[in-house]
Amino acid sequence: MLLIRRFVAKDSSDAVLTTNKPADQTSTLSNNIDKYGPANAVDGVNTTFIHTKKGNADPYPVWTVNLEASHEVALIEIQNRYCEDSSGAEICLGRLSNATVELLDNQDNVVDSKSFGDTIGVLILNLDFNKCPSPSASTSASPSTSPSASPSASPSASPSASPSASPSASPSASPSAS
Repeated sequence: MLLIRRFVAKDSSDAVLTTNKPADQTSTLSNNIDKYGPANAVDGVNTTFIHTKKGNADPYPVWTVNLEASHEVALIEIQNRYCEDSSGAEICLGRLSNATVELLDNQDNVVDSKSFGDTIGVLILNLDFNKCPSPSASTSASPSTSPSASPSASPSASPSASPSASPSASPSASPSAS
């Protein structure tokens, strides 16, 4: 499953590329789009979040956002969903552990990628792509690994979950977790 409170891709001038851009994900918990839908990660509101289905219902979750144009993605910032209970830090904040973020070009070729290590207790995760041309970002993760993110060079960015975690940055962005 993938849980993301906020997904932000920025260019080298620190301009946010993802706010209110079209987003998608492979599944939605309880089919409740309003509460857990893909747009929640890019709506600019810190009280909403995305949540994909659990386990076999979506073993390789993916979340994406379309940047709607080609952009140079310099930084990806992902805010973990916080459970508001410090005793559950490894349950909520650790879900992006070992995730990978990939930057994709407009043909979905990986331009660059970075991985998270242990994210237990970390609320805000930053990946510096420092002038890596890419119009989109995506994140993916697999059931055997935590969510990953990958930025790509297309108008979208998206995180997804697969046996390996990787988000990508392109005209669309998508993070995912397993």
